[in-house]
Amino acid sequence: MKKFCPKCGTENENKAKFCKKCGYNFTERTTTEIHNLADTNKKREDLKQNTNNKNKLLIAIIIVLVCVIAIFILREINSNNESKLTSSTNTASSSSLNGSSVSSDEDDKLTIENNPKLDAAALIYYVSENNISDSSIDSQGYIVRLPSNSELINSLSKKGQNQVYEVYREENRNDGGPVFVYTINSDDTINIYRESEDAGFNPDETYDPVKSISKSKVIEYLNDHNMASEVRNLSNQVEIQQTDKD
Repeated sequence: MKKFCPKCGTENENKAKFCKKCGYNFTERTTTEIHNLADTNKKREDLKQNTNNKNKLLIAIIIVLVCVIAIFILREINSNNESKLTSSTNTASSSSLNGSSVSSDEDDKLTIENNPKLDAAALIYYVSENNISDSSIDSQGYIVRLPSNSELINSLSKKGQNQVYEVYREENRNDGGPVFVYTINSDDTINIYRESEDAGFNPDETYDPVKSISKSKVIEYLNDHNMASEVRNLSNQVEIQQTDKD
């Protein structure tokens, strides 16, 4: 196997230490190449180390940024929760100062119930507000009489379930006629009758209701006009009387 001199290009034996023409020292070349290779390897190691250091620094920066963003988000969440808590506390305090319990508007609404006193109070307010009766609301209360046998029922065109309800002001408990009377159909339709101002109800005549309306419509009207509280208060001043009348 031959080798060529890098200086003059002369072919030499592979084992030759010097070029046979120009005397180039092949041993020096080998040593230089070794040194150059070592330098190259060292540079590669340094470059690799620098790259690793840069990667570690980049990872550290990313971790720090993630932590900062997480802290910011947590602070925003806590701030929002504190604002909601403060708002809720203020609302509760305001409701307490106004003398009312913390409840939704729906809790204050009237509903259809099997409560004769509340039904009567609701109808009394409805009749008064719609000028079906000339009588204003009596703060002293009302008597609602349910005669078990009344000739009046025969004079009413819509008898409901054959039960007439006679509404009297408290001051007319013992004398005077009813403010109005009503019957209730099986479907909760209320038939409202008003007696004649001069002669009252004449058992020999037939009377048509001045108004027929469902109980749900009465409740809806009172809720729309925010009268639930007044109706409940009045129901405590309503007395239901079951009477015998020939």
